Amino acid sequence: MSEIPAPSSAEILRRLGELARPHLSPRTAPLADGGLTPSLRLIEDLQLDSLAQLALLVEIENDFEIALEPEDEAELATVADLISVIVRRRTIGT
Repeated sequence: MSEIPAPSSAEILRRLGELARPHLSPRTAPLADGGLTPSLRLIEDLQLDSLAQLALLVEIENDFEIALEPEDEAELATVADLISVIVRRRTIGT
């Protein structure tokens, strides 16, 4: 049985845009359509409140088949942080 290759950072970024879209405000929703960049901040730029962040993290766990730990969540400030955590958790098998 062959392993499924890990998604690239660009693929993760594209998928994060799709997952984030329903949690963004009308003002920030256009960012999900190709405007999501690694430097965007989750709270300040994407305007994700704590409930939206939690819902997004659950969707990320399900979609990427990972389990985030409290220490992962504590270090999440930007989209780049999300990508790093996803890559790390997929690499170590959650």
